[in-house]
Amino acid sequence: MHIKLTCGSELLVAGWPGCVPPTVEQLLNSVRNTHPQLRASWCDEQGHVRTSLAVFVNGQHIRYRKGFKRS
Repeated sequence: MHIKLTCGSELLVAGWPGCVPPTVEQLLNSVRNTHPQLRASWCDEQGHVRTSLAVFVNGQHIRYRKGFKRS
């Protein structure tokens, strides 16, 4: 599956196995393994994405979608 997760100009995730799209939580967990300092700055102590982080899905900010489910 074609997935691209970037931080500035750095490519963090390029592609995802299978044909089921990952959740934002799955992507953040994959970043935790390779860039733990980024994950810590993107999420609060409870693991919720900080409101200051802009998250886009297919070029659209999630604030204009239904957001994403927090577990």
